[in-house]
Amino acid sequence: MTKNSESEKQELALEIKSVSKQLMRLYAFLAIIIVVIPEFIAETVIGFFNINESKQIRSLSSDWKQNPELWLSNLTFQELRMLAKELGYKEYTRDTKEILYRKLLRKLSK
Repeated sequence: MTKNSESEKQELALEIKSVSKQLMRLYAFLAIIIVVIPEFIAETVIGFFNINESKQIRSLSSDWKQNPELWLSNLTFQELRMLAKELGYKEYTRDTKEILYRKLLRKLSK
């Protein structure tokens, strides 16, 4: 039985090795066309829209603006950082979202 299994392993290894270089290049080319290029296009498009959206902090209704806790809770981390920069906070980049949220809430509640 061991002779059969060894010969089967050798035949399988020969089948694997017999894949031509042209076929491997074709597989690589197809992988680039099917996976890499659409991923690059999607990343570029998403990045373009995120850049346009992140230039301004979202404006909400007057009720949300009157209650800073509600307003801040709806902001993303990037928007919290932008607000901290606008308010003149230094070293806001080191803060976590929770710490930055608390600092901004104290500032806006005054």
